[in-house]
Amino acid sequence: MQSFAGPRISDSNGLEHHQRKTELPGPVSRPLKSEIEPAPTRRNHPIEDMAGRWQDAALSDFDDSQVRNGCIHALGNEFSSRNISIFSRRLPVGALGSSQQKGRDDVVKPVKRNSEATGDENLQLWPMGAVTRRTGIGEHTLRAWERKFGFPSPVRLESGHRRYPIEQVQRLLMINTALHAGYRAGDVVPLAQTELESLLRSCGALETGVPSGITPEIIETTLETSRRFDRDALAASLSRDSSLLGVGPFLRKRVEPLLREVGESWARGELEIRHEHFFSEVLEDHLRALRAPLEASGSGRPVVLATLPDELHSLGLQIVGLAVAAAGRKVRVLGPHLPVEEILLAADVLDAAAVGLSVSILGASAETTADIVTLRKGLRPETRLWVGGAGAAHTKGLPDGVEVLSTLDDLESALQTI
Repeated sequence: MQSFAGPRISDSNGLEHHQRKTELPGPVSRPLKSEIEPAPTRRNHPIEDMAGRWQDAALSDFDDSQVRNGCIHALGNEFSSRNISIFSRRLPVGALGSSQQKGRDDVVKPVKRNSEATGDENLQLWPMGAVTRRTGIGEHTLRAWERKFGFPSPVRLESGHRRYPIEQVQRLLMINTALHAGYRAGDVVPLAQTELESLLRSCGALETGVPSGITPEIIETTLETSRRFDRDALAASLSRDSSLLGVGPFLRKRVEPLLREVGESWARGELEIRHEHFFSEVLEDHLRALRAPLEASGSGRPVVLATLPDELHSLGLQIVGLAVAAAGRKVRVLGPHLPVEEILLAADVLDAAAVGLSVSILGASAETTADIVTLRKGLRPETRLWVGGAGAAHTKGLPDGVEVLSTLDDLESALQTI
């Protein structure tokens, strides 16, 4: 069969394509044997299958449903300067977090990267794959808009690859929201960010008035959705707050007080363990999803995060992992309950700049101290060893070369030295 394309039309993204195809009879050819009997495929080793599933899961952490409902995702590396101490009675959390303030409140000064290509050594840049996963806008569409509208205008590396400043990523998120509200690409892509915000507010697609701090209503809603095991409602609330507040304020003004309230509610008998664990699982999933696109642009030697044997809680690792990634650093979260030998091997293979341990209030023991001493001796002298969490300050006899980080400010200071 021979195909003849019909007239070209433009879709809502400003892209042209053929409206339909007309099929005309043509010469019939005999199919090749390979078309009838496809060659057998190699069966993957079980470990390869597992790695593939992990990769697929990582790439699918973000969908565009959050964008469709009008949430504007502001995943910058924003941190306020107020100290945070993450603690709960039943959800022990490693508080290896930080804040960073350069020039104005709640803004992180991005780490140095790609200065030879941009001329700005403090510019935070996102690769195209991370942008498409974060915004839901395909690579082909981004290139087409660049040619047709002059936006986005990515930085080009010497290799020819595109890198996008965080400000353009945030603007793309708003553009995608406008498209789902019914606007055409040609109407919204050329608009400046302030014009987009005004447009979205006027049509009700941009939610405003999100409280910057915790309120009794937010606390009660969180507790009630946890009691009902209402995952959709709880996840939607976390997504909305993280999108509108930004990563740093979200960790400080939502995660920390909610963990405290959930822990105290359990202590008062207002929540059962099953409710607490449910809240923890939903929050961990959300923190992982926030970290996934940021990891693609992480730079420098990695920070390796783990807990020691018999320390089963990993929520603190997820909080710290997100804080490190949002600061522009490469991070590798190994998870909980790792033997010291395994942490040492991972740090050596990854050439880690630092190893961070989360110690819960129940984990502060002589055995923990002995493991930390062994770990410090086994690490390279230049590899930093950080200990955080509710139990860090209660862990006695820590050797020289071990730094206790209890707040997000502490982590910010430590990251500046590696």
